[in-house]
Amino acid sequence: MTHVTQILLATAMRDHADAYERALDDNGFHVHIARTGEDAMEAARGQRFDCIVIDLRLPDMPTRGLRGEMRRQPQLRATPIVELAAFAENLVEIVGDAIAGGSREAA
Repeated sequence: MTHVTQILLATAMRDHADAYERALDDNGFHVHIARTGEDAMEAARGQRFDCIVIDLRLPDMPTRGLRGEMRRQPQLRATPIVELAAFAENLVEIVGDAIAGGSREAA
């Protein structure tokens, strides 16, 4: 059975979520979208993800707070986390690099 790379995408921006999901899906990634930091934490506790992508504009918590909370979870310590400061047209490349080499922040 082939492993499908699982991505958790935390963003409240629907247009970004749609564009990212299409791009990642077109490149063989399966995307789970969380609209809030709390939803992202709940998803991350309940499922294994190969990479977590966090948009800086979540409505309920700062990105650094969410990242810190995730890093305190033993099952998430080794999971690459990508923080997006703006729309990233090259998200597929960023996610691939993060999975290959660890966490990364994107501008």
